[in-house]
Amino acid sequence: MEFFIRTSDMQRVIKLLGVTAKMNDTSFEGQVLIKTNKDVAIFISRNSSSGLTCTVPAKIIVEGQSNILYSRMKSFIMTFAPWDGEIGAKEFHFVLRNTKLFVEVETFYENENSSKSKLHLEQFKVSSFFTPVEMDKSNLIINSNIIKTAIDKAIYAIDPNSSEKFTKGIRMLLKDKKIIYTATNGIVVSNYEVVNKSSKNDGEYFLPYGFIMGLRRLLADDTQLFFNITKQKIKASFDNVLYWSNSLSYDHWPPTDSVWNKYDKTIELRRDILLSGISAAADVLDKDDFNRVTIEMVNNKLYLRTDNSLFEYPNVEHTYSNFSVDISGRDLINSLNAISDNDIKFKCLDENNGVIIESCGKDDQKAFITNLILKKR
Repeated sequence: MEFFIRTSDMQRVIKLLGVTAKMNDTSFEGQVLIKTNKDVAIFISRNSSSGLTCTVPAKIIVEGQSNILYSRMKSFIMTFAPWDGEIGAKEFHFVLRNTKLFVEVETFYENENSSKSKLHLEQFKVSSFFTPVEMDKSNLIINSNIIKTAIDKAIYAIDPNSSEKFTKGIRMLLKDKKIIYTATNGIVVSNYEVVNKSSKNDGEYFLPYGFIMGLRRLLADDTQLFFNITKQKIKASFDNVLYWSNSLSYDHWPPTDSVWNKYDKTIELRRDILLSGISAAADVLDKDDFNRVTIEMVNNKLYLRTDNSLFEYPNVEHTYSNFSVDISGRDLINSLNAISDNDIKFKCLDENNGVIIESCGKDDQKAFITNLILKKR
């Protein structure tokens, strides 16, 4: 095997492979399979739950394949400054000689000076690696900006360590020309809706936590993502990259839609003011008491109260009698941080039901926070 690949392309490959390849691991989880075919070089890595294939243009001299350690290649590849037209490294030369893979590079400096560097890597048995995953026909197409925003808004409500499967990712429901992203850990619910412009297929899909964390690192702005989701695997293809993970399915989604109708009081608030008030008390929240904060309406004033702090929200206009509800201050902070709009609606029913935080501007997002049992005061 022998080929040349541009420095900038190779460094991008190294960054992408870092999502699935483990550092300082000599098992298959720390290995990278390199294959050449016609005018491309193909780099493949995987771990126990996910994998990545990256196809890059290359000048192929001799076709072949090699299996080497990711960690021993990474630091060498990332050391060199890419060619800028005058200085830097133009390309890497990969060549297989006997049992070792050599990586050679020439770096150019000012005044026509240059230096040469070489790395040799031990090979592992290719047969011990795996059969690459192929991308089937996509059943879902979504823009990367939408999926990235949805992940950022919902990830705080995921509990990957729970025994319940539905808490370990994000439900993606396509219905009535909308995409609804929902995540819940059984205590909070995050719900984000967007108009479905890029796919005509209705259906319900699930994005597991491990897949989501890798996808966040891989995504480029404003790129079309082609998904193929089955009971066995979830695959995403974009820009000559194929990323896949084992699927995770649950028996049924809990009735989260019912929580949005449990209110009879609505107060319009500024998110930044409310967030400032609860954030100032973050360090005095009582972990042993579920980070409790009491939200009270008393004599036409809204208060956020803990055992060690008090915040009064200014100028609340409402027509409701006094009420009080206890929730987790940490869940309130996370929910407010996930919402982009500064104008929000605070909705509640009574002390036996939770609260709803809902955006009322550019984004269609809402969060539900389960109530805590009221303390006797």
